[in-house]
Amino acid sequence: MTGATVKLDGESNPAWVTPHTFTNLRPGAHVLELSQPGYSEIRQSVDVESDRVMIVSATMAALNGELIITTEPPGAEVSIDGKPHGPSPVRTRMVVGRHSYTVQMAGRETQEGTVTIADQEVVAKSVELPPAAPSAPEMNVQVNTNPPNATVFADGTPKGDTPTSFHMSPGHHTLILFASGFQPLRREIEVPESGIVTVNETLASR
Repeated sequence: MTGATVKLDGESNPAWVTPHTFTNLRPGAHVLELSQPGYSEIRQSVDVESDRVMIVSATMAALNGELIITTEPPGAEVSIDGKPHGPSPVRTRMVVGRHSYTVQMAGRETQEGTVTIADQEVVAKSVELPPAAPSAPEMNVQVNTNPPNATVFADGTPKGDTPTSFHMSPGHHTLILFASGFQPLRREIEVPESGIVTVNETLASR
């Protein structure tokens, strides 16, 4: 296996990473130790003979556990470490270490998190998906004035300077338009359940 850290007779060196060649070893018994995160360590005795090349191969077994993800409501799409794992509930083997997950469902808030799995450990994660927050309301009132830059108050609340658009609940509302040097203008409007109300007004000079 490539990338494993090597110890020889209890000694280590940052450069000793598989594949690695040791030269000028004294004849006799030596102990090799191989380690890599997520895999079982290997300790092996090697008898070195004079003027002979020895090749040591080793297979490191992956350490793993099990991850179970359930959701409320069930049927959410689950991704682990960026890879889809199907609708919940999900049960899968995972190598040891830290893993990230994402849970998604239409109409629900996406949930993300991380879990850490140890060797032979079963980790159960329950994820609740609250309803998604309603989207921002669409603008349904548009106000234009001549001249522009008049301040608009809707039911006493400032809504910006013309031209401006904003959202109001369906029903009856009162608009008041103010501009320096012009007479205030009051306008009653009815906002429908759907559609846009457009207000075009010309302000009279004082």
